[in-house]
Amino acid sequence: MAAYGDYDAIYVEAIKALPEKVDQQEDIIFQLVRRIEVLEGSTD
Repeated sequence: MAAYGDYDAIYVEAIKALPEKVDQQEDIIFQLVRRIEVLEGSTD
C-alpha cells in the first residue's frame, strides 16, 4: 500500500498542484477585473 492509501501517484500530484492553479486563476481574474474597470471608466 502506498503512503497515500489507494490513490495513484498521478492523483496525488494533481491534488498537490491545485493551489498553484488557483493562484494562477486568481491572477487572471484580477487582470480581467482591472481591464473591465478601465473599459467602464473610458465610457463615462
